[in-house]
Amino acid sequence: MLRKALGAEQAVPRWPQGGELRPWSPASAPAAHALLLATGQLEPSLDCAQWLEQLQADPEVCPRLCLSVFDASGLAGFAMGWASTFIRHLAVQPHARRHGLGAALLTQLFFLYSQRGEAFVDLTLRADNTDARRLYARAGMFEFRRYTL
Repeated sequence: MLRKALGAEQAVPRWPQGGELRPWSPASAPAAHALLLATGQLEPSLDCAQWLEQLQADPEVCPRLCLSVFDASGLAGFAMGWASTFIRHLAVQPHARRHGLGAALLTQLFFLYSQRGEAFVDLTLRADNTDARRLYARAGMFEFRRYTL
């Protein structure tokens, strides 16, 4: 598990050129669901309607913490933070990687959590996800707990 300590002053994200942050909408659920499936963040047996139903019933889901970034190709990146200061999902389309979109999504979540007065934010990831580990380390996240599955 990784953690980021949040200060009162959090940076504002720099969005990659051509990226547009849009508020969460159930209309973007199919694209977000497909991206999360493609990146192994959802169970393959969970279809979009079931996923959306789970989101709508989950008290941890806060629409303000669901970030969708679109570019000319459609949904380029998606992030979902939970009410309990936990980042549940962060995914970027292959064509949009290595342009700062993942860092911008993280920075935006850090900013939103700090605006709520939160002291830290956590997330989990697979130990073999080295690209994500580098991204999170550059964002100031550190490992504070390890789980063995």
